[in-house]
Amino acid sequence: MKSRFFSKCKNYQILVTPTSVDVKNNIPVLSHGKKIEFKNGEYITGDKKEIEFLRKHKALGIDFVEDKTPTEDGLK
Repeated sequence: MKSRFFSKCKNYQILVTPTSVDVKNNIPVLSHGKKIEFKNGEYITGDKKEIEFLRKHKALGIDFVEDKTPTEDGLK
C-alpha cells in the first residue's frame, strides 16, 4: 500500500544516508547516500522502510505531513 506525504516547500528533501568516502587499499571509494525528494511538495512511496523512516522522522508534522485520507487508487 502506498503512502503520500506533503510539504509546503515544493522541493523539500530529507537526507536518509549521507554520501561518504572510505579508503580501501589506499584507494578512495565513494559510497553514494540516499535522500527523499518531494516533487511539487508531494512524495508518494510504497517502500515500507521509507514509510517507516518518514513516520518516525522528527520533522513529521512540522516540515511535512502524511495524507491519511484513503483513496481509490490504493494510496493511504
